[in-house]
Amino acid sequence: MPRQYIECQFRIGDIRTYTYANDGEPVVEGDQVEVETKKGKTVVRVVKVGVPAPTKFEAKAIIGKHVPPPVD
Repeated sequence: MPRQYIECQFRIGDIRTYTYANDGEPVVEGDQVEVETKKGKTVVRVVKVGVPAPTKFEAKAIIGKHVPPPVD
């Protein structure tokens, strides 16, 4: 599977997006993925897939798709 570059938002309505790399299961717009930040593991929303690799920095990798805990 080739590396996939994705843009993510930390909160709905944010203007700024952040580019991450995905080497795992493909993701689509609207998916939630887990990323590592200074504050620890955080869930972000994928807003765009198939973006070009950043040229000024190396994109951090996502941890994986977010799987919400089951509701009883």
